[in-house]
Amino acid sequence: MDASARNTHGAALADLPAEKRDQVLTEMVNTPFFNRARRLTLEGMFGDPYYGGNRNFAGWDLIRYPGPRPAVAAEDQAMNATVKPYRVSAWGAKYGH
Repeated sequence: MDASARNTHGAALADLPAEKRDQVLTEMVNTPFFNRARRLTLEGMFGDPYYGGNRNFAGWDLIRYPGPRPAVAAEDQAMNATVKPYRVSAWGAKYGH
């Protein structure tokens, strides 16, 4: 970010006025690199832990995703029901993969 700010505005990002900092950040957000890095970060954070990200189901806990369900009881489908987390990957020996 500093290199981009220095190249386009002649100063480090932190030394620029707020409007210029916003401009540098907006320019970065509109690059293919940023979009790819963002997508890969989201996939790692919220994907199935089988693939190496989402360690200890932290991403699923963050968004309160209970995990894959092979079957759901009627009481778990009620609007006011609190669904217990199902800490099993959708991929693996348990499902014949």
